[in-house]
Amino acid sequence: MRDGRHADALPRGEGRPWGATAGVILAGGLGRRIGGRKPMRVLLGRPLIMHVVDRLAPQVDRLWISAREGAEDVRDLALPIVTDEGPSVGPLSGLIAGLTAAIASGFRTVAVCPCDVPFLPRDLVARLAPVLNASHAPGIIVSAADTVHPTIGLWRVSALARLEEARRQGLLAMKLICRQCGVLEARAEDFGWRPGAFLNINMPADITIVERTLAGNSGSLDPELTLPNQPVESTPR
Repeated sequence: MRDGRHADALPRGEGRPWGATAGVILAGGLGRRIGGRKPMRVLLGRPLIMHVVDRLAPQVDRLWISAREGAEDVRDLALPIVTDEGPSVGPLSGLIAGLTAAIASGFRTVAVCPCDVPFLPRDLVARLAPVLNASHAPGIIVSAADTVHPTIGLWRVSALARLEEARRQGLLAMKLICRQCGVLEARAEDFGWRPGAFLNINMPADITIVERTLAGNSGSLDPELTLPNQPVESTPR
């Protein structure tokens, strides 16, 4: 793991009733379906990942990008970086790297999301944290319109040992791991979030559809739309 440059350059939260929270954006995949370099694909004139940074950074006290070794394009953004320790096994590696960094920095909870959800709710952490804190669960993830998003949610750093054990056992599917760990599931509609808030960009055509929709929606960055070929599980890999 390596903490990247300008670690204090992002917004830092103050006075959060649920305590200090770190954030991790998963950006370690190869992005084959979109033609590679997914975090740097341009949406509305900016790298896709920067839309996610804008959404998540104000909600947390420190934000890291989880990236694979050699991902120089992400490093060029001069954002704090954590890298997978050992061979990458998908989103699980990024989550483990994020929790490890959070523990080293004294955080107890970590918000996580992939780099391809540009409409992430701006109150995600504020709404999920009280639910998680009222339970003994290791984490809480989101589901929307019958789609589970196991890479979007909030985790206690105490879940690290269980996640590392899952990796040792060869369990890679985040949905299965969450179920076995007893992670809570927050239904988007129960929090007033529209399914479009968790839409993830997978294909070049998705960017075109989103930009056309926004152009006809007075430029709103919170559109209600769906894209073809959306996966059962959101994943940045």
